[in-house]
Amino acid sequence: MSRPHVRRLMDRGELPFRMVGSHHRLPLAAVEEFRERERARRAEALADLAELQNELGLTE
Repeated sequence: MSRPHVRRLMDRGELPFRMVGSHHRLPLAAVEEFRERERARRAEALADLAELQNELGLTE
């Protein structure tokens, strides 16, 4: 994940942070929670794609 993408996530409030001087600090727990949410979201999207593939008869 790129640094600008992480900044956008922080700006949107999807990743909590605190400022230490001019540096952004992310709690490790917040990063781990975000990773788990993303994994679940991706798994659901993959299941949806597999279901659509089966409905369209695109499986071998």
